[in-house]
Amino acid sequence: MKFIVIFAILVLVASCTNDRMLFNHFKNKFNKRYTANEEAMRFKIFQGNLKRIREHNAGDHSYTMGVNQFTDLTNKEYQQKYLSPIQYEVAPRAQEKVQIVGGQFNWVDHGAVTPIKDQGQCGSCWTFSTTGMIEGCTVADGGSLISLSEQEIVDCDNGGYGCSGGWPYQAMEWVTQNGGLCSEQDYPYVAYDQSCQSSSCNSVTTLNSHAQYSSETQMMNEIQSKGPISIAVDASGDGFMNYNGGVYSGDDCSQTQLDHAILIVGYNTDANPPYWIVKNSWGTSWGLSGYIWMEYGQNTCGLATQAWYGSGCHNL
Repeated sequence: MKFIVIFAILVLVASCTNDRMLFNHFKNKFNKRYTANEEAMRFKIFQGNLKRIREHNAGDHSYTMGVNQFTDLTNKEYQQKYLSPIQYEVAPRAQEKVQIVGGQFNWVDHGAVTPIKDQGQCGSCWTFSTTGMIEGCTVADGGSLISLSEQEIVDCDNGGYGCSGGWPYQAMEWVTQNGGLCSEQDYPYVAYDQSCQSSSCNSVTTLNSHAQYSSETQMMNEIQSKGPISIAVDASGDGFMNYNGGVYSGDDCSQTQLDHAILIVGYNTDANPPYWIVKNSWGTSWGLSGYIWMEYGQNTCGLATQAWYGSGCHNL
């Protein structure tokens, strides 16, 4: 009995030592700096997240979780810092019978997707989803790919709330009424609210109109002709927060309480389970170098509840 107790203590000490090494590596990788009092708290949170990640990965799931820039945050802190506090409850839709046709397609391979961007601690995901849709729609309509300014929407679109959140369709309406968007180069992203500076640059790309998809089947049938799809999802679950790879099944999220806007750029329905290829705006350290695969045909986390495409996208 005494030997068992001593062995258990040694295992616990070894585990804590390993966790400490991982925590030190985490701090260096993500340039984390804490006060002396905060260090112990953040390590404890880090260990709790590690435990959940390990338990999940030991189970039978279609996706894995891993350490990323959020691993020193509680789930509540993650939601407060990186998801929009403006949550709309959307009425549930009737479950559709989704058509699954085999195939693969990715707008990245067709030069319609800019590199992964990072919104930082600004709730501006709605602007990144909007610019990504317009950037890709322009290429789908025969134009050239130009990285567009999210900051211009943050600063100038009064229909949204800047770094406090908003909806992509509102931003699309503003872009049409404004006559276009400036480039990222001319109106760079700063990740905080500031006064509108549209007068300092010229719009380079715009869209004539936008419309909402009615189903995942329609999304699948039309994505190759209309370009990337702006969507909103519930990203509040631990699975999304710590997503590392595989097909995210949405086993810990809602289809109606949406709090994060992202961009569908393609699909793979030859896979089992089939999935959408989705671009996020949290940098390349999160997920699959900034992307997530979300299960197709299940309205995963509400991805088909608020799905939008543009029409008449063109360079100016």
